[in-house]
Amino acid sequence: MLTLSNQTLHYLWDTPHSQTKPHSIDGKFTYDSVFSVLAFASNPRHKEVKKFAEATLQDIEESLMAYRQSIREAHQTLSGSCGDIDFTPVQFQQYALHFDEKKLNSAPAMLLKAFLETDALFADIEKALKSGEMMTHISKQEKSRHINQLKKLLNRLSYTAVQFHKFRKGG
Repeated sequence: MLTLSNQTLHYLWDTPHSQTKPHSIDGKFTYDSVFSVLAFASNPRHKEVKKFAEATLQDIEESLMAYRQSIREAHQTLSGSCGDIDFTPVQFQQYALHFDEKKLNSAPAMLLKAFLETDALFADIEKALKSGEMMTHISKQEKSRHINQLKKLLNRLSYTAVQFHKFRKGG
């Protein structure tokens, strides 16, 4: 079972849906949307949209890889600028990451890894803060910046998938 230690990231993965806004964009919705494009790109029965699905999938994968690379770079910068972040022990609560394992393949896996890598960065930011290696306002700024980037990514991926299906259906 995969888990996240950051509650905000967990909420962004699985936002409770209200009756007034049943289709808010979160990680699970985006995971399913990305999988649906992958299904059309890899299914030979959908020859009429296969090339468009493949191009859409490539765009999705490129966006995911770019985001993950930015998280890795931020993590490397943090590691290089901090001393001992394990000076003060930090306990993290774990939140289960629920997803349909049958859909776990290439692009959906990239999306899950984007959440896991962001969570690892946030854990190290918290450790750096607690160990006196980072100021409080900097830790808040960094987390906020990455949450906003992840929200933009989810919105972009979901929009791309929805537009693919509108085109596919002729609308």
